[in-house]
Amino acid sequence: MIKNVMGDGWINIQKMDSYGGVDISVNAGYLLTQMINDLQAHLAEAKLEKQLRESDPNVKLAYDSYKMAVALATDSHDQ
Repeated sequence: MIKNVMGDGWINIQKMDSYGGVDISVNAGYLLTQMINDLQAHLAEAKLEKQLRESDPNVKLAYDSYKMAVALATDSHDQ
């Protein structure tokens, strides 16, 4: 039995009867693998940036100013 989850390009799960039991194989498609790798890289970068903000008050001040500017620009753009 072969079960495709979220289409062929995402996850392919195979269950095969074998001597003495069952074999299960799970394979992720190229697109899903790339998305997971990109997410891991983004999370590592965000963690590093957070550590830098927490360790240096000047970086925290600059980051807070940046976030304020983005919030103001977003609010004025929405109106």
